[in-house]
Amino acid sequence: MTIKDTLLNEDHLIKIQEFTQKTASNTAFSFWREADFWEYLAIFLSILAILLAVITAVSQWKTERNTRMSLSMKTQVYESVFKSLLNDLYRIQCDVLSLQIILMEEDFKSYPSQRYLRRMLIKFDESNIDSFLVVFDNKYRNTAEEHYLKILEISRLIQDYNIDIEILIEHLKDSSIDMNTKLLDFSIIYDIIGYLSHKIIKTAEFIYGNNSYVCSSLTNYIKRALEFYQPSSINHTKYEDIIAPVFSNYFKHIDMISTEDAISLAYRLISCEIEDVDSGIKRNLIKFKS
Repeated sequence: MTIKDTLLNEDHLIKIQEFTQKTASNTAFSFWREADFWEYLAIFLSILAILLAVITAVSQWKTERNTRMSLSMKTQVYESVFKSLLNDLYRIQCDVLSLQIILMEEDFKSYPSQRYLRRMLIKFDESNIDSFLVVFDNKYRNTAEEHYLKILEISRLIQDYNIDIEILIEHLKDSSIDMNTKLLDFSIIYDIIGYLSHKIIKTAEFIYGNNSYVCSSLTNYIKRALEFYQPSSINHTKYEDIIAPVFSNYFKHIDMISTEDAISLAYRLISCEIEDVDSGIKRNLIKFKS
């Protein structure tokens, strides 16, 4: 038998065919082949892990952005509140000085109505302060807590101020309380106005930086008001001992604006109340019964 005959032998051909088919099945692509299944499962899990990592990163970025925006919005709200408070406190101080001068000239034989003095109470909304503590990103938690504590301190000082105004109301309408006690009440009001103004400015600088608009709002208010109120011809010499120490202490606290402009406006505001027979204070004075 020749080699050719051997190759053409049917049994040999069948074995070659079986071997070829077996080799093809082992090398050809088949997802369901056991080895391929585990390989593709690993690839699938890797892709899934990458997708989860991307989703987590995006979620963290959104949380950080939302926290940052939330803090920014909260502090912006209080920025406008601080501006208004500073202007109100300056104006209230002028009104209280006017009231003290008028009452002293009458030897405290009159007292202001509760309605008038209650206008000097400061309303401060505490309902949103706790929202500073709601922070979903630990990166900003310390900042949020610091802002919360600073604004909470302002709120507590305002409560103290309002209590002092209530005490002043009660003492002024009581004819049995001596003049020195009433003058002490006035000095307490001036002290807390100066200190509260100081804390507002420092808190604004802490939150918004030294270039905060809060720190310049009082200066702008004074400049605008000076254009509205005309200089008075009244002689303030006899009032210097009352007005000068109050504003000296006030400027020591705030340390930020031109004292010349602020003093000038204060005298104009006080003059309006003293000179005008129909001023807000005089319209709200009540005589003690003889």
